[in-house]
Amino acid sequence: MSLAGLLLVALGLTAQAPPPPSPEARAAWQFDRSDLTPDPRIRFGVLANGMRYAILPNRTPAQAVSIRLLVRVGATAGAPGEAHYLEHMAFMGSRNVPEGARARLSGRERLREGTEYNAHTGDYDTYYRFDLPGPDRAQLGRILFLLREMVSELTLSPEAVVRARAEILAEVRQRSGPDDRRDRDQIAFFLPGTRIARATLTGSEAEVAAVGAEGLRRLYEAYYSPERTTLIVVGDVDLARLEAQIAERFGDWPAEMDAMDPPPERIEPTEGTRFRILVAPVGPTWATVAVTGPRGGDAAGPRDQGFLQSLAADMLAARVTGHRGGDRPFMDTDAAVEDYYRTARIARFAVRALDNDWRMAVRVAEQELRCALENGFTHDELAITLEREAERLAAFRGPETSSAIADRLTEMVGMGVVPTAPGRVEDTRAYLGRIRLEAVNAAFRAAWAAPGRRVHLAHDRPVEGGEAAVAAAWRAAAPCPRPQ
Repeated sequence: MSLAGLLLVALGLTAQAPPPPSPEARAAWQFDRSDLTPDPRIRFGVLANGMRYAILPNRTPAQAVSIRLLVRVGATAGAPGEAHYLEHMAFMGSRNVPEGARARLSGRERLREGTEYNAHTGDYDTYYRFDLPGPDRAQLGRILFLLREMVSELTLSPEAVVRARAEILAEVRQRSGPDDRRDRDQIAFFLPGTRIARATLTGSEAEVAAVGAEGLRRLYEAYYSPERTTLIVVGDVDLARLEAQIAERFGDWPAEMDAMDPPPERIEPTEGTRFRILVAPVGPTWATVAVTGPRGGDAAGPRDQGFLQSLAADMLAARVTGHRGGDRPFMDTDAAVEDYYRTARIARFAVRALDNDWRMAVRVAEQELRCALENGFTHDELAITLEREAERLAAFRGPETSSAIADRLTEMVGMGVVPTAPGRVEDTRAYLGRIRLEAVNAAFRAAWAAPGRRVHLAHDRPVEGGEAAVAAAWRAAAPCPRPQ
């Protein structure tokens, strides 16, 4: 389910109203900047050193506990590949665990790497993921101890850096596929000149080979600090006891943040329609059109608008999957209005070509988008989409595992979204019933209101005539049929 759908689930609030977060916690979590009410079931806290934590008791499954440690540093910081390299080094040895957290986790704790513990580096965050099947109080304390070692006590020895390199190089080679290449090329085209456009998640093989202990130490000391760290725990826990354990384990971590986040980047509007071709010999042909604009904050009004726009995007995509030629399969498509790599708000529409027929994909993308904007969607289309959305939301109502909840909270926290409480079924049904076609069409047009367009074509060979040929295909799309 999309983030828009997850946020709809959270539109209603439970009747229960335990004590709200303290003023210090509200400020640290930036709840004071929104008109939304955070989920009252979650204990949102902050230590005196600025480290945030969120605890949600949950008994599905019984005895299990899921932990996520999120550090606000990713591929946009440091030299290319350093943040990802540092993620691997977090398991390679610390002051009190010289053999490294990986040896302890796979040995004494009997956790399986990849399923019960793992880590991931994104563009702006690094998070460490632990799913404990049935920890007792002692094991939970040992995991918190290892986490503290990882975020503040790494030794980062040159020998360990060398040992980690082969594993990291293997991951670099695995990630360099056609989808990743297309995504990074689109970022550079849609958001030119931005930090995210210059970033690379793992770095190239040459960049990984150039990473050294000194550079990793600089990045670690600048960014791994309590003010940039959030601990999320979901599971079968004693809330008060766990809160005390967190304070005891992390409370003496000195607040020494050296790195400040840069100000939001200005997204310049596109003049006219621009075209770009990516020659990708391996992979399907995709034509993608997009407009970008500034991001907004998380509040009730933008959430409502965003949900209406997601409904319209679903209807637009549904129109395209009906295009086919002869006995060829249906075309594939992707449409969304969403935050784009935490840098901009994007409306995008992508069409995958049948038999690599790039002209057809470009024409279909241009015509269907233009006709939807000119004529809007129909009542029948909205009714079908709302019915499908209600079915998805109903399926989402069952008890969630602690691991799934922890993952979703981590995503929300990373994006700066206020975690709100699940709504009652009747509240969500009433919300869907109040949605009107005129509002959906207006929200869709607002998402695409910028005059400029950026059209990206990923094709398996050079296009004869280059961008001029793509522009000609774009202009040659058929007129819109008269609305009935």
